[in-house]
Amino acid sequence: MTKRAFKNWCFFSIFTNLLAISFAIAYLAIPIYNIAWDIFGVVLILTWIADFAIILMNEKYLNKADDKGKHLNRVVYIYLVYIIVATLCLMGKGLFTTGTAVPSTFSQTISYILIAIGIFGVFLFGLFLTFLDLINFEERGAWKFE
Repeated sequence: MTKRAFKNWCFFSIFTNLLAISFAIAYLAIPIYNIAWDIFGVVLILTWIADFAIILMNEKYLNKADDKGKHLNRVVYIYLVYIIVATLCLMGKGLFTTGTAVPSTFSQTISYILIAIGIFGVFLFGLFLTFLDLINFEERGAWKFE
């Protein structure tokens, strides 16, 4: 992979993360079914693919012997752990809403907080990681491109 292809993939990842954030805001603001939610599902899948590709490219092309490479590598591992935590938050959302016939205000509030942590956190962390890659892209020694 060339430097230019990596940079273009970073821009694609930023675009899909921003698009997913905007769809997620609309999804929470308008809780009725709309054809846009089917499009949101496709955007979600594209965003996850783009973010995991960024993770794999970081794993392959980061120079972990360099200080900047070490720091970026730690951010990648923190992001992977956060994805697991976010998945648990999204599963925990169901615990607060399915246990009662009429959900209380407290359980609805907790479920929206868990959704926000789960959905928005993954997209924002993906944006953060991609921005870090772009900021440190020209850093000498941090990357091992062909």
